[in-house]
Amino acid sequence: MELHEIRVWHVYLCPRCNVSDPPKDKFVIIVAKRKDSVWGFFINSNVPRFILASPELANSQVEIDQSECSSILKRNSFIGCNDLKTFYAWELTKHFCALKATTIEAVLAAVEVSKTIDPEQIQVIKANHPKT
Repeated sequence: MELHEIRVWHVYLCPRCNVSDPPKDKFVIIVAKRKDSVWGFFINSNVPRFILASPELANSQVEIDQSECSSILKRNSFIGCNDLKTFYAWELTKHFCALKATTIEAVLAAVEVSKTIDPEQIQVIKANHPKT
């Protein structure tokens, strides 16, 4: 996929994703475009226990309803807004859906109070909001 084809606040597939441990197919919400890369968050089926054990990290998980992207989600899932990832356009192979405005707002709210994302990155994500 080419960088100009990637749209912010949309879901893409990163097959055998190298930033996943271990590498595996991951669905990604793109939240910002950069000069030569994009930033995004993984969609996870469940919230890991270590995240649930930390109120700060637990609050950074945004639920995404299965109906929002029914072509890939079999049940409600979670956007891990605590762990911003960098991707190159060629790593993303397939586009699936756009996020609803309510989900975008929930992601932005989680990002705004994040203790795990650099303040400059937070500003870039907010600047990529469709209303700005």
